[in-house]
Amino acid sequence: MIGYGRRLLTDGHASCKGGPQSWSDRINRFIFPVPYLTLARISDWFRHRHHIAGVIQTVDVALFVTCLTDTFHPRVGVAVVRVLRHLGYRVQFPPDQACCGQPAYNNGFHDEAACMGRRFIDAFEGYGLVVTPSASCANMVKHHLPELLANDHAYAAGARALAGRCHEFGQFLKDVVEFNPAKAGASYPHSVTLHYSCHTRGIATVEETEVLVKALPDVDYRPLSRMGECCGFGGAFGVLYPQISNAMSCDKASRIVETGAEVAVVNESGCSMTIEGTARRCAHTVRFAHVAEVIAESLGLMSDYPPVDDMAR
Repeated sequence: MIGYGRRLLTDGHASCKGGPQSWSDRINRFIFPVPYLTLARISDWFRHRHHIAGVIQTVDVALFVTCLTDTFHPRVGVAVVRVLRHLGYRVQFPPDQACCGQPAYNNGFHDEAACMGRRFIDAFEGYGLVVTPSASCANMVKHHLPELLANDHAYAAGARALAGRCHEFGQFLKDVVEFNPAKAGASYPHSVTLHYSCHTRGIATVEETEVLVKALPDVDYRPLSRMGECCGFGGAFGVLYPQISNAMSCDKASRIVETGAEVAVVNESGCSMTIEGTARRCAHTVRFAHVAEVIAESLGLMSDYPPVDDMAR
């Protein structure tokens, strides 16, 4: 499937006016320009960059990178690692991690999702803190895996334990680290808006999601109107109902552009692929970034790893 997705990058993009019709177009509407897939996946990057100089690291954190982040947004994974290391955490990458089972679960394949969940629990066994850049995957691990495996005597306890150890990146910084951008010397002199993804509701409120962005020194935060409305991704929804999804993503992209913000913070890879793909087809130039990228940049941690749009120029 990933190879198929890469091949689709050379195909024509669907118009913003009217939804895509073919299966190729249905998938392609989420894909943005080729440079995004020329980067090394975070799983490969991590294996070759496993230390940082000048920072004493004493607490282990396991990175749950997620499928879409690893494949389409590796810079997000790099940013998560660098921020955590900057804060003194020793970041580990469980090599056997795979999908948490969310796509299967959301499409009603609960037996298959439970099977994937068991493998996921095994992969993260022995790691204390687990951090992921995705609220939807964190929601799956924290809420749905324990339900799926509640009657599995071999895995029920493990599912509950992992649920308690797993944290979405923003919530980890806010609730566990109690991160204060000003005290950390951060500065982000840009105008920023924020998309609140549907699955974040299972993890944090709008206000809790805004905290990290609004707390950045020098930021010009511009709230998005109708922030809580879906962007049209919805997993398989965007493929099965492309015309409805396309209308929703066009509406979301237009509202982001209306803010006049330079940067749109979108913390779900699926949402980012959907909205950014729409924005690019409509020739909008707003940059899309995960909050981990924004924070890493505000701390001067990404100077050697510029945004993909900059590398494409």
